[in-house]
Amino acid sequence: MKKFIIVALIIILLLAAGGCKTTGYNVHLETDSLDYHVIFQLETSLIARGYNIKFREELHYSGAPPNDVSTLFVKQLSKEAVIQGTDRRNVDEFQKKYNEERFWTVFITLAYLKDSQNTVKRVNISIYNHFIGGISPKIKDEIDSVGDLIYTKLVHDVGKEHVKIDRKEWGPPQFY
Repeated sequence: MKKFIIVALIIILLLAAGGCKTTGYNVHLETDSLDYHVIFQLETSLIARGYNIKFREELHYSGAPPNDVSTLFVKQLSKEAVIQGTDRRNVDEFQKKYNEERFWTVFITLAYLKDSQNTVKRVNISIYNHFIGGISPKIKDEIDSVGDLIYTKLVHDVGKEHVKIDRKEWGPPQFY
């Protein structure tokens, strides 16, 4: 009986691992410190590209240092633009499955710690759509384009050796 249970668990795990795909996409950038004016320039560039500030708040969680700031930017794409470029055989299924606005939105989280009037520390920027960013060419291109824009700006201001960038598929598993 014990062997049967072990074999059954192994089969279930193999089927689960082979039967899912990741649908989201994320570009994450980090640097240790920046001048505050660079944050302002990044925000201005994002607004010029059609991003809106959804909220900005000082984070108040257990253990959070004072002056820890997080800003969420969002850019709503049209459903038609998101569908454009997807596999034409699956358009009807895609439209039914991904019919909410959150699926067609690119999110950017900009988090940092205000160190003084002129500098910020621990800068973390995530550009993502965890729902369909990896399967919608339009959204993935937007995420990569904004990631490249921010990376170029950071490298110009602090040097390539001080900027980390990570691009990866991410999101809830999609069983098929």
